[in-house]
Amino acid sequence: GPNSRLYTAVPSMANLCDSIAKLGGIDVRLGAKVADMRLDDQGLWSLTVEDADVGEARKEPGYQALVVAAHNPAIAATAVRGIVGEALSPAADPKRLEALAQSLQKLRDGSKEAVYTLSARFPPTSLTPYLPFDAAALPTSESLRLLVRDASRPGRSDDSDGELWTAVSTARLAEELLREGLSEEAAAEALGGR
Repeated sequence: GPNSRLYTAVPSMANLCDSIAKLGGIDVRLGAKVADMRLDDQGLWSLTVEDADVGEARKEPGYQALVVAAHNPAIAATAVRGIVGEALSPAADPKRLEALAQSLQKLRDGSKEAVYTLSARFPPTSLTPYLPFDAAALPTSESLRLLVRDASRPGRSDDSDGELWTAVSTARLAEELLREGLSEEAAAEALGGR
């Protein structure tokens, strides 16, 4: 509502995830790719992990749970489909797993839309007198969905080298720009001109 508070992690949202993982005693490994996952007959997960540093895949058995955190629900759908037909624990129902996989795929197929994002730096205090806000959602605009002054975020209040603004296009404008076949530079120029 209009009186709701909006919080952000300092200095960035990445710090929030790191802090939660640390509180939970969770080992986070970056630069690792899970190439395969299998559920054994005891209900434990065995992962095939490829580390960027090592350059080779290795098996890691014995995980009690698997959390798939990705922007693309199709990745989770693929993971779920991959365990149907494997040695399943008695609690795992293949029909329910397939229904979950289909639901995740439908979510992915129904929610994808293109947007363009433009970040631009302007001379110090050049826009502040004309834009007396830090962020604006623009639900009735045909071109822009969101406009944000970067310095409004905690830890980023120094505008001495200029004001950084970020604009996010509407899906409608992005589709129009994609149909026109514009290069990234031309699309950014078109968005900046809106």
